[in-house]
Amino acid sequence: MPYLIAGDFDTHLYSEIRGEVIRDDNDILAKAVTSAITEAKSYLSRFDLLKLFGKGEVDATVEDENLKSKVKDIACWYMIKLANPNISMELFRTLYEDAIKWLKDVQSGKADPEGWPYKEDAALTDYNENDNIQWSSNIKRQNHF
Repeated sequence: MPYLIAGDFDTHLYSEIRGEVIRDDNDILAKAVTSAITEAKSYLSRFDLLKLFGKGEVDATVEDENLKSKVKDIACWYMIKLANPNISMELFRTLYEDAIKWLKDVQSGKADPEGWPYKEDAALTDYNENDNIQWSSNIKRQNHF
């Protein structure tokens, strides 16, 4: 089963508004969902993406409504760029930016969603984003006499 279907967007857009935007062409909806999932995946590389999103015939095993909501926010932004009948562009732009901010927080380790599986190789290396080493130095001085 696909990660998101048209009926899942009823929480974000009324079906008649969604129909006006995509003109009942489900290919537009599918492309927006694919783009949104791809963008979300780009921030979540340390997690097991197959279990979070599924792929083809393999369904997602982790059902996280918050993640689905963020992906829907991103997909709605991609859809309403096409047309925006009776839609507040500012609201959806803010929702898109908030979704990206949350994904960046998850990526950096500031937010750690409960129950999300890590990649198999990530568990073996005990890698933690917060344990990174950082160093720097002062800018080289240019003294003139």
